[in-house]
Amino acid sequence: MRLIKLKDKMEAFPVYVKMRRDSLSEMQDEIGENKSPEELQIAAEKIAQERLLGTNQEIFLFESSSNTIVGFAEVLLEEECFPEEDLPEVCMKILSFYINPNDRLQKWGTQFFKLLREWGRDQKAALIEMEVPISLTYANNFLAEQGLELAASGDKNCYRTFV
Repeated sequence: MRLIKLKDKMEAFPVYVKMRRDSLSEMQDEIGENKSPEELQIAAEKIAQERLLGTNQEIFLFESSSNTIVGFAEVLLEEECFPEEDLPEVCMKILSFYINPNDRLQKWGTQFFKLLREWGRDQKAALIEMEVPISLTYANNFLAEQGLELAASGDKNCYRTFV
């Protein structure tokens, strides 16, 4: 299993967009939105383009040992995690993390989260952070299982820990 930068494997872009659309569809079911498949496709393509063009951002594909792409993560490196405290730490923000539903029982998410942490360490990140809607119970539980601590709560929960 390995992390692959989408920029290094652009032939997998359609697979990423499909998974992005699936993640939006799954999330809308959880938060009660009701967009058409066409609207979800347009939103997924727009997000994909924005993430590819973003500075300090990476899109990672998760490839299983059988060379199948089973998920993705969108990551942003920020120079200052806590500007109000004047700490010049690099923070790895996970903007999105998705594993295909059929592949979740194999614990791919946990294994790929470890690989993301390693990548963050290599980038000199001090903290890892992710926000998820409070209604996404499975996502909140997953982040807690990965050792992230609840740092703030509201419409979204903010989880954070040292890399």
